[in-house]
Amino acid sequence: PDRIGLDGYFDFVVLSQDNGFRKPDSRLFMVALREAGCEPHEMRHIGDSLENDVRGANNAGTISVYVNRNIQHEDTDADFTIASLMELQGIIDFLSESSGI
Repeated sequence: PDRIGLDGYFDFVVLSQDNGFRKPDSRLFMVALREAGCEPHEMRHIGDSLENDVRGANNAGTISVYVNRNIQHEDTDADFTIASLMELQGIIDFLSESSGI
């Protein structure tokens, strides 16, 4: 996050090099769940890799949001697909309204 200008936006960061396993290993997502103190259905994982982000999030039982910046029509297992992070607020609002979270 620091490298891309997102420092200060997160309460915690889970890095593979600190935990001994890499995405899509669901154990990395479990570390994030413990850190966040939430259940899998309450977590939203946003990423731009179908293999690492979407597959990993789905395997951990979290909600997956695929950032498809190329706007390619890919067949994905993502719960949501967006072209830009600007679209993220709409998904957050939708999920909050539908789940009461």
